[in-house]
This record gives sequence, structure tokens and C-alpha cells, in this order.
Amino acid sequence: MNMANILQDVTRLFLDTAPVIYYVEQHPRYYTVSKFFFDHIDNGI
Repeated sequence: MNMANILQDVTRLFLDTAPVIYYVEQHPRYYTVSKFFFDHIDNGI
């Protein structure tokens, strides 16, 4: 199962500070995952 399917019915999502830091600093291991969530939020999905 991929992340898009997992988030299909999610209407609220809590993000701790770690994913924000991974996204801003473009952490080599976690940037792709954090970017997926921020793109998902940015698109209003």
C-alpha cells in the first residue's frame, strides 16, 4: 500500500517539528517522504 492510499480518507494530519525540519533542510533520507506530505497538504488533498 502506498502513502496516497493510506491518506485517502485522512481529513486531519498532525505534523511534529521533525518532518518540517527534514523538509526545510532537505534531509537526504527523509526529504522525499516529507515532501510528499507537504505537497499533499499544499494541494488541499
